[in-house]
Amino acid sequence: MLQSDVEELSTRLYFATYVSNPRLSHNRDDFYFLPKMFATADRHSCLHQAVKLVGLASFANRWNPADFEKQIRGGYARAIQATNAALQDRVEYLQDETLMAVWLLGAFEVIAPPFSFSSFNKWARQFPVTQCCRICQIRVGTHIT
Repeated sequence: MLQSDVEELSTRLYFATYVSNPRLSHNRDDFYFLPKMFATADRHSCLHQAVKLVGLASFANRWNPADFEKQIRGGYARAIQATNAALQDRVEYLQDETLMAVWLLGAFEVIAPPFSFSSFNKWARQFPVTQCCRICQIRVGTHIT
């Protein structure tokens, strides 16, 4: 299967399972906005990269995660690179897409196969939490820890 096919399939599976499935107890329409946000975002945006990464990790966890290690590591690098670029842009920094991408990177850390962080340091694992707090602080003007 080609990488693009796996990314597309895993993204669709993520939306079908975790975003658009009202029968699941953890899915209470919390992400009703995500499909539209994803559809209107640029294909190379941090949101697109983060959704594809979380989808791929979810997909890999259903089968043999080791078979997807190279794709997951590449997807993580692309998602972090795109998110860092968005966080450095004064306009994109406050966009809903950027906040959602950072949140999804945090979700990735929870569902990521064990090999994903073996070579990453503590900073990399705390990145999403720190950035979400910084974005929320700027948006609401209060101290959030």
